Amino acid sequence: MDAPTTPPLELAWKAFAHQVAALAGATAAVVALWNDAPVTIACLRGALAWAAALLTARVLTSLLRHVTPDVEPVPNLVPEPGEGRPENDSTLKGSEAPGR
Repeated sequence: MDAPTTPPLELAWKAFAHQVAALAGATAAVVALWNDAPVTIACLRGALAWAAALLTARVLTSLLRHVTPDVEPVPNLVPEPGEGRPENDSTLKGSEAPGR
């Protein structure tokens, strides 16, 4: 498996932005319903709030890419299935092997 190409900060930011967008859309729709707006209007307001929040997040993500320095992505630290743990590795010899 290849190392991820997207920095972890950007992945976390995108996940957070999607949650905020869903919350904004739902809140806008509920507030519209509380103010006696028809359901279709409430749905449209919720959809517009969701789209506006996602658009704002994408603009901020683009700014984040340009502002932060270029760093190497963090490699995948999770071992592949079938790979042993380092202490069980037969390539360790002599004093390098734990418990010997």
